[in-house]
Amino acid sequence: MKKTAARTHPLRILRNQHNLTIEQLANEARVGAATIWRAEHQYPINAESRRRLCSYFGKTSRELGLIEAEESSPKLPTGEQQPSEQTTDTQFIQTAYALASLLDEGWKPHALLDVLQIILQSVQALPEEVRRALLHGDSAQLAQKVALVGRTHVSMKERIQLCQTLSESVSVAWQLSHQVRPDHTFMVAQALLTLLQQTHELLPEQQRGSLYAALYNLQGAAYLYQGRYCQAHQSHMKAHVAALEGSDIWNMAQSLNWLAVVANASGNHADALQYIQAALHLLIRSNGEEDERYVRLKAHLLADWAYNAARLHRREETREKLAASAAITERLKPNEEYDQARWYQIAGSCSLSLDNPAEAIRYLERSLTQVSPVWIMRCLLTMMPLAEAYARTHELEASLRIAERSVTLLDNAASTMLYQRFKEYQQILVTLFPSEPIVQHFLEQTQGTLLLSS
Repeated sequence: MKKTAARTHPLRILRNQHNLTIEQLANEARVGAATIWRAEHQYPINAESRRRLCSYFGKTSRELGLIEAEESSPKLPTGEQQPSEQTTDTQFIQTAYALASLLDEGWKPHALLDVLQIILQSVQALPEEVRRALLHGDSAQLAQKVALVGRTHVSMKERIQLCQTLSESVSVAWQLSHQVRPDHTFMVAQALLTLLQQTHELLPEQQRGSLYAALYNLQGAAYLYQGRYCQAHQSHMKAHVAALEGSDIWNMAQSLNWLAVVANASGNHADALQYIQAALHLLIRSNGEEDERYVRLKAHLLADWAYNAARLHRREETREKLAASAAITERLKPNEEYDQARWYQIAGSCSLSLDNPAEAIRYLERSLTQVSPVWIMRCLLTMMPLAEAYARTHELEASLRIAERSVTLLDNAASTMLYQRFKEYQQILVTLFPSEPIVQHFLEQTQGTLLLSS
């Protein structure tokens, strides 16, 4: 019998029409060569790789054959294997193919394992019937299928356990976000959001709203550090609505806090102050004085109020809010989001904005000695104003010493927002020390860091 000829993959056809090798297309579209090979052989590739290929060719995923590849990836030869063994083997190989594409795009194995551990923790908590429905269901009808399974097979105890596990995963994801790149944070948030949407009907309404709010805020934080302020604003607005629907005052105030941070990063300090005042009003009405989360958030909001007031050159208001925040902060334990070291960092930035670099140095140096080195973003948010403060006091060697320490962290952080701040610092150096050979040498050495943010 004559064999049917294998259909040439649409991506390969288009690549050949453009006279591109796999390696050339990989360089042009900024994806891994192995990723393109897998796509052309009908293995699944991740969403970011699909987006880049679609953007390069101006085609949809379906036109490039990428959706079809994901929905009907090839099966390994069955041979004499039992069905359960064959299914397990295929799943492992397909998962390995998908994860390898992330390694192609610059992920480190340890970072990948950290992300997987968080997601697997939540998936493992799914009742077996629900997990089976998610694994084998039609993606367009998953939520309905899970809801049906839930009504007949999932006990209240299992629902509570799932909700608790999802809450723990969200908490761990927030902790991890202070240590990893924003694209890694975004992937965790997106994966947990997808799982939450698929198990929506299994969760109590109030807790469900809180989980959505926390994950939308996490997604927004990732957008912020990527310099995507419009998307960050939209995510934090979604978080506020979700918290409102779940009557979750803390997450309502937290989402307003993040909206203030986005407004501040965009240079809209008056808008930031309005968000902060609204958040504080919510906390005062909540009577949550005994809850450490409420106390910590109140102290953080007051410190951020001071920072935005300083940017608007309101000296008395800055001093007042810093003092109010300090009175609360001194009672708090170390925490990745806000603590005593963070207060010193904000106070130092306030002093720098109010043209007192010597005072800024005292605050920022104290912050740097207290902040955990694993909290990369916070270290950078302390080092950059510190390097600027030293430059403004004409202590060039001290300034460059801090700046050089920040360069390695910048590579690890991969944050467009922080790259931009580094550019601003370099411009300050040029302005203050236009003829210094050591400055020119530093600028040449760090040119690669500038290119990463372009």
